[in-house]
Amino acid sequence: MKTHTQTFKENLIKLGKEINAKITYTINGTTTELDGESLASVTPHFKGNILKSVMKQVDIVSDIDIPLETQINVQFGMKYDSGSYEYINFGNYIVYSSEKQEDTNNYKIIAYDKMLYSMKDYEELSITYPCTIKQFIIKLAQNMGLGASLPNNFVNQDRELTQDVFVGLGYTKRDVLDQLAEVTASTICISKDDKLEIRYIKEAIANLRRGD
Repeated sequence: MKTHTQTFKENLIKLGKEINAKITYTINGTTTELDGESLASVTPHFKGNILKSVMKQVDIVSDIDIPLETQINVQFGMKYDSGSYEYINFGNYIVYSSEKQEDTNNYKIIAYDKMLYSMKDYEELSITYPCTIKQFIIKLAQNMGLGASLPNNFVNQDRELTQDVFVGLGYTKRDVLDQLAEVTASTICISKDDKLEIRYIKEAIANLRRGD
């Protein structure tokens, strides 16, 4: 992924700029790229609060359907005076729903980032106690099929759990992440390279709004 200047990212969200989106996905070895000719709109936003986990969402209106559970990559580009576009990678999303709009023959598609994998019942982790909060977060990420990208030091990272305090409470994995976000005074989200990530409030909100 290219590194973009802060100016580029700020200009990208200003009114009056010519913006283009493209979505890429691969099914059975065949890669498809949708661009402005197929996409009526692509709108990213996020769901969550500070000291909680955050799930990024993208709403798509397309004249081409995308199968459920397909992993898509979303990019937004800004047109320069030369006529070329430079793109920012907004990361990977999983198609959650698709509904045909009979009046327009378009498809309204909703996709979420891989925080979607946390929307399942929590089950006891295969981990040895006592363990630290940091070790527990890494193991939970692995349980979700993800890696973890954690700061070298964060709040309460060395605090120990002597037993699984979440099992038997009827929690989802997302509920557990919300609890861990409170314990670590952070926001827990998914990075562009699909890793569970701890961010701190001011940086997290700014980054999420930019799609980082």
